[in-house]
Amino acid sequence: MESLNDVANFRPVTMIVTFPFIFLIVRAIYRLTLHPLAKFPGPKIAAITSLYQASFDISRSPCFVKILPKLHDRYGPIIRTAPNGIVSNRCRLKHGI
Repeated sequence: MESLNDVANFRPVTMIVTFPFIFLIVRAIYRLTLHPLAKFPGPKIAAITSLYQASFDISRSPCFVKILPKLHDRYGPIIRTAPNGIVSNRCRLKHGI
């Protein structure tokens, strides 16, 4: 009977606090593994959140556009720079992307 009392005493605040964390973790796993753009190389943090690009533009470091050549040197001609974005250093891309 104690286990039923524990369930009845479950605090909604606990659920309100833990649900966003679980949601963020599940979304990050999805974006890294199951998302249609998951096959493209790039920084993993860029695949998880768009804040990766914003961090360059907000901080005093070089803007994101100036970092792209270094990313292309490291990851190749097509890189994933956001959860829903890719960038290419080629003028023409094949339609098969």
